[in-house]
Amino acid sequence: AGLFAIVGKFENPTPLYTVPITTDGNGKAVADPKRFQEGETVTITATPGEGYRFREWAVESGDIALTDLTLNPATFAMAPGNVSIKATFEPDIPDDILKVIPDPVFREFCRRFDTDGDGKLSPEEAAVVDFMDLFFPLGEKIGSLEGIEYFTGLTFLDCSNHEITTLDLSRNTRLTELYCNSGQLTSLNITQCPDLLYLY
Repeated sequence: AGLFAIVGKFENPTPLYTVPITTDGNGKAVADPKRFQEGETVTITATPGEGYRFREWAVESGDIALTDLTLNPATFAMAPGNVSIKATFEPDIPDDILKVIPDPVFREFCRRFDTDGDGKLSPEEAAVVDFMDLFFPLGEKIGSLEGIEYFTGLTFLDCSNHEITTLDLSRNTRLTELYCNSGQLTSLNITQCPDLLYLY
């Protein structure tokens, strides 16, 4: 049998890349399509979970340009390599903060911040409150400060001598003084309070 050779020109296939998207657990996010060539337009879409709204994208790896991290859906040109993105969400802000404060004593206390007297506590009214002293001379006890996260301007908070067991102040980033002693507190989150000077 004779020998023969096959001569041809073989081109490397165009590489395809992926865009895995993670979330903070409060919604879902996808990239469309699933695999991309360099330069191809990628569309990413985030869907918030119940009670949340989309906040922003965070590029964790890859050389891409997202001109507006708060845009949803968002598009970008695929980089020469895989890209990793994270979608973050935040609690949806209601028109009336009083409706999302479950503790009746704390809710009644917060009515004093309704400065326009319309019977509602708007996000704008809550955001400008910087001082909150939860001292009740008649001895009423608060069991939960759920809803405190909407008072983003707080610098001073005294919630001592109540029946609060869990206190999340991670969105009260301007706090400088916090008094929460002599109560039943077992869990405290102040991880996002860099200006906190006094903690009692």
